[in-house]
Amino acid sequence: MLRQFADFYCDPVPKHDAFNRSFNRLTPETLKAVNGVVVRAAVDLGLEDGTKLRVDTTVVQTDIHHPSDNTLLWDVVRVDTRLVGRLAKALKPQRITGFRDRRRSARRWMYEIQRMTTRQRHDQQTGTYRDFVGIAEEVVENARAALEMTSKTRGEDMLADMVIAAIREQSAFAVWESVRSIRRAAACSMESRLPTPRSSIPFSNPIPT
Repeated sequence: MLRQFADFYCDPVPKHDAFNRSFNRLTPETLKAVNGVVVRAAVDLGLEDGTKLRVDTTVVQTDIHHPSDNTLLWDVVRVDTRLVGRLAKALKPQRITGFRDRRRSARRWMYEIQRMTTRQRHDQQTGTYRDFVGIAEEVVENARAALEMTSKTRGEDMLADMVIAAIREQSAFAVWESVRSIRRAAACSMESRLPTPRSSIPFSNPIPT
């Protein structure tokens, strides 16, 4: 099982000190050169602009918002709209027909729910969430339609195709997660019109159905 997990199978296994010997050869200069190559490749592919530094560690202290239903719905609208915008930019028309930016309305509903008093939540929360869920559902359906409409569209060259494929994969995953968030928010107030998401996303067809 360990051989299969490490992709060794029946091949010879390195000695116990192989990792340590290889790691000692990785000097700061070598690591700097490798990072430079990776950054240049990301810039050429349009995935990064090389102006920001991201640090990946085991634990990073940061401020996050509490995952309440209204903020999850706002994240749905915000992330799906951003990814569709990136897709439109990569495809060059700068706009995908039929997709409407609802971020302004979604932000307004989010803040309205946050500012509700206890009495207002008792009397008005269900109706407000119904309107908010409707906006989120509209954005998700439009994002799904945009992915289907541009499924056969290609870029100007191979690098453009790679960028478009990466954005489409991110968008498909975001749409799938958005369905889950919307159903959670709508569970106590109404039946969502969106279908139940599958437990996994098939790699052959990343667009959820």
